[in-house]
Amino acid sequence: MQRNTLYFAAALLILALSGQRSALGAQRSGGQTGPIALSLADAIRLAERESEAVRVAQAGTDRARGQHLQARSQLFPDVAGSVSYQRAIQSQFEEVSKRLGNGGDSTSGSGSEGTDFADSPIARIFASPSTFILGLTASQTIYAGGRVRAGIAAAEAGRRAADLASRTARAQVVFQVAQAYFDAQVANQLHVIAESSFVQTERALAHTQLAREVGNAAEYDLIRAQVQRDNARPAVIGARTQRDVALIRLRQILNLPDGQPMMLSTPVEDATTSPVVFRTASDLVLVTPDTAVSERAFVRQSEENVRAQEQQLAAARAQRLPSVSLSTNYQRFAYPAEGTVFEDVWKYYFPSWTVSLGVSVPLFTGGRLRGQELVARANLAEARARHDEAREAAAFDTRLVIAQLEQAEAAYAASAGTDTQAARGYAISEVRFAEGIGTQLELTQARVDLETARANRVRAGRDVALARLGVALLRDLPFGVAAER
Repeated sequence: MQRNTLYFAAALLILALSGQRSALGAQRSGGQTGPIALSLADAIRLAERESEAVRVAQAGTDRARGQHLQARSQLFPDVAGSVSYQRAIQSQFEEVSKRLGNGGDSTSGSGSEGTDFADSPIARIFASPSTFILGLTASQTIYAGGRVRAGIAAAEAGRRAADLASRTARAQVVFQVAQAYFDAQVANQLHVIAESSFVQTERALAHTQLAREVGNAAEYDLIRAQVQRDNARPAVIGARTQRDVALIRLRQILNLPDGQPMMLSTPVEDATTSPVVFRTASDLVLVTPDTAVSERAFVRQSEENVRAQEQQLAAARAQRLPSVSLSTNYQRFAYPAEGTVFEDVWKYYFPSWTVSLGVSVPLFTGGRLRGQELVARANLAEARARHDEAREAAAFDTRLVIAQLEQAEAAYAASAGTDTQAARGYAISEVRFAEGIGTQLELTQARVDLETARANRVRAGRDVALARLGVALLRDLPFGVAAER
């Protein structure tokens, strides 16, 4: 008996130790066995980090900044340094130096003159097989007819447009995540409503069966109650499927694993009482929405595009004007003899410095400049037309979004009292039916009214939340996004 007790205690100790090791391993690996508590703000921050659209917009911003730096670089001199070594395999100057030094030319007079020429510094330089060159070059555009300034202005407009595009991408991600989040919440609540309705039909069936057994209900009432219970079952299955699909869509947007349970902690009702807007990279703050047409992001992008095309046209016109540039080239050459080790290296590097001023005037280009100017004019005309189109679309979209917000708020206010009244009416109908006072048709109608009222209130709350968020984000959202819910 004591031995069995000891075995049992040892087994409990082993199980406790293994459980501690498993918990420690899960803690080290970062594993999480329970459901993820995910708020709306957490979902937005996670989506911003995982969104491909945000990364693409950020790449466009970086590209625009790089193009602006390229354009500004033309205001500054271009300086480059070089180091080179040249080795001559065969040199005509080396052969001439050898022959003259050996007196190989019999017609040249005395040998001393040839020897003096071969030993001269110029002959040694040309006959040296090795040449070291240190170079420093610099060039500066002095006048380009305004092309440089126009290019810089166009690049600045492109950079501002890219920043606006990045804000638009982030705002669109916020709205899409909030839409998927609220859809999942609504689908979950509709599933709860469907299950509650199914429970009500089962309770009504139980009352009908009891009444049938005591002779207070007809067979028709029992069959009708069974049919209503069976018809409520597919509604539960459909609501469960819609909930699962909504959660899968939310997981895909957030790039979350499929096997991890997820619990949404921000109810739709909270979003209907506190409108939020996207200001910085992952922050949701309370602000006053800006619905001015001129402040819409895609309208401002079209304005920046017009400015950029105007500068491109100015740059195309400036190509007909002359350009003036100043350049300089400083070099030092060294011609070491074979096996020579310099005591003073810099002493044997001989300088060469040139400065040049150049003027370039296009005289004949075969129509290239005229073609570039026509292309720039066409791009400017298109940009202006698209800007007018963007303003018209923004005005319509703003009115539509505000009207949808007013409609959603009115529907939500109307559904608030209906939900409570329908719940009270069904409770009374259930008591009347249990007491034999009310009919089954009355109970069924009360249950349908309650289910409809609850579903309408849930959907109305989701519409209000998205409408308020759409108005709050209207300045940065693209056309048509806030109106499509």
